[in-house]
Amino acid sequence: MRYLDPKNDITFKKVFGVHKDLCMSLLNALVSLPDDAKITSIEYEDTSVLPTTEYNKNSVVDVKCVDSLGRHFIVEMQLYWSESFMSRALLNAAKTYVNQTKKGQHFNTIKPVYSLCLLNDIFLKGDKYKNEFIHHYALCNDNHSDLKIEGIEFVFVEMPKFKAGCKASKTDVNNWMSFLNDVDGKESIDELPQELVSNPLIKKAIDCLEESSYTSLERAYYDKYWDAVSRELSSLDDAENRGIKKGRAEGLVEGANNERISNIVALRNVLPPEKIAEAFHIDISEVLKILKEM
Repeated sequence: MRYLDPKNDITFKKVFGVHKDLCMSLLNALVSLPDDAKITSIEYEDTSVLPTTEYNKNSVVDVKCVDSLGRHFIVEMQLYWSESFMSRALLNAAKTYVNQTKKGQHFNTIKPVYSLCLLNDIFLKGDKYKNEFIHHYALCNDNHSDLKIEGIEFVFVEMPKFKAGCKASKTDVNNWMSFLNDVDGKESIDELPQELVSNPLIKKAIDCLEESSYTSLERAYYDKYWDAVSRELSSLDDAENRGIKKGRAEGLVEGANNERISNIVALRNVLPPEKIAEAFHIDISEVLKILKEM
């Protein structure tokens, strides 16, 4: 028996896109909802488990649902941080909010949208944020954070920070974070912490990751997803390396140009402009321009 990684598209949807109780538990644990307004029931807005298109992005694992109060919830897994991810999360939430409107409908009937973004990466670095792995965003007044515009809220969770030892005060938060971080690759239930196994909901989620419970088609999609992720990471690394090399080359050119300018200026009281131009093999007009600007 081997347990698969819940951060994969196929496994993530197998756990949270099929089992409503598990999805509700995750949302209630990580989304900041009042105690008297916890999620008690949900209906999926998209119950598709198997992806229907070729993977060409690094995340794109999401579950959408609406609860008994009409509130909409989006759950996404992002394997690594990119500058565009927050904008995409905002766009997805805004689309869900806007799509509730119908011609002639009163705006006060529009229900809130909550976006839960699970990040297998760190986007807030530095000592100021090192002990914080859950970040709640809402539309607030700059001077009075208690004054909010209701409608769209976000929760970004940096999973590696939890794995590094940053724990939460709530047991259910710790259990779900441990599930997402630590189950992958385990070959026996005995390898998992007792607090996870003894929790009925977490144990049910763990059972959903048993490799033997997946069809050959599901396993093919599972492997294909990781292949796509590896290719995209390689492409990003290549692009970053090209950017670094280009920056170094441009820096060398700029440094050489600056040195030449300094030498030309230093010679202006020693040689006439035409001799300076001859010495540096450049046009005299360029020498005159440099001397004028300096």
